[in-house]
Amino acid sequence: MQPFEYDVFIGGVIQGSERGRSIAPQDYRTRIRAAVEAGRPGATVYDPVACHPSSIDYGLERARQTFFGHAALAARCRAFIAYLPEASTVSYTHLRAHETVLDLVCRLLLEKKKERK
Repeated sequence: MQPFEYDVFIGGVIQGSERGRSIAPQDYRTRIRAAVEAGRPGATVYDPVACHPSSIDYGLERARQTFFGHAALAARCRAFIAYLPEASTVSYTHLRAHETVLDLVCRLLLEKKKERK
């Protein structure tokens, strides 16, 4: 069995239903990373947005290669954490996470604190 490339792959909505060059808020990624690192110091975490911050500007072929590369990488990680704050179509990356050796898919639900009036 080959070793895992990362302990955790952070998945979730990037562009979602946004149009054009807009992306959905990505602050959940730093919160997930912090939670993983607090619970498991030394864990290796892969965040596609941190590694490809300008991917919204990629041409079609580079975007396609990056997307399918991430799908393959997710399958080679120990765990996959997907944050889906609203109803969303399941992406290919999320489906590939089910193919990990441990067949482990984690879903981390982060709740926003309600503002007090």
